[in-house]
Amino acid sequence: MEAMDWIREVAGMAADRGKLLSWTQPVTGFPVVMRDVRTSESRIVMASGKHIVRTPSLEDGVRKDKQMDGSAPNVIHTFDGAHIAALAGVCRVLDVDMVPNHDMGRTHAASRRGLRRAMLETMVDLYQADPFAELHRQWQVSIGADVPPPPPRGQFNLTDILRSEYAFS
Repeated sequence: MEAMDWIREVAGMAADRGKLLSWTQPVTGFPVVMRDVRTSESRIVMASGKHIVRTPSLEDGVRKDKQMDGSAPNVIHTFDGAHIAALAGVCRVLDVDMVPNHDMGRTHAASRRGLRRAMLETMVDLYQADPFAELHRQWQVSIGADVPPPPPRGQFNLTDILRSEYAFS
């Protein structure tokens, strides 16, 4: 909950400065930009009738409510995507068949153990790198403000999931 509140706060700060919230996805380096901007309306009269054309423009302002509401889910979805991308790369190297399915990998029974181990190890790698600290660094640059630090990490030892019986079971 603390992380979600922090992300929403930063999204609001960005909107207050007229900036779109953006970051780079871990693992892939894919650029993410939330385009929650206001729209201008133009009415066009054509032979087929009157039409309204809505054109999004940053010049019309950032929709703070939309940017704040979508920020935490979008950040977490990019982390899920980063995990799947890392998993696909490891599976290719290990010659483990894997089909990505939203935020999970699927395989046939013969590859189950290899896929599970790869899922756990890539998750540990992703989160030990502290993606929230990296977001903080990026947002300090892109927002141009004194962005508050992310909430402190808890005491959970990420490597414990490597021995978990039920993680990704």
